[in-house]
Amino acid sequence: LHVYSTPATVCIQVDNDSYANNKICDWGDSYGWCKDADDYYSENCNLGLNKNDLQGIQIAPNPVNDVLSISNHDQLQISSISVYNVIGEIVITQRNDFDTVDLSHLKSGIYLITFESSGNFFTKKIIKK
Repeated sequence: LHVYSTPATVCIQVDNDSYANNKICDWGDSYGWCKDADDYYSENCNLGLNKNDLQGIQIAPNPVNDVLSISNHDQLQISSISVYNVIGEIVITQRNDFDTVDLSHLKSGIYLITFESSGNFFTKKIIKK
């Protein structure tokens, strides 16, 4: 796991923070779990805006076959949508058309979808069938 040079990242969500904090990082050999000095591992990250600010964004269906629908009931000013694979690579970026995301070309698995709104980031887990 390598998370670095990501100014928006502070908290890295993990299932077991004790395990993650005991992993060794070797930047030279790109081995281990590496992160910026200001970042930390936690089992309880706040992955974006306050929950009250995010209740208006809903995604469906989840799990999804091909096309993910997005409902923005509070009309938040979304500036971009990004989809990340489990190793942190961006596999989709959209800067317009915030009603749907076509995932048909992606392999089955777990992804993270991140919405950017007014400089804040909101992330949800999605499952691609």
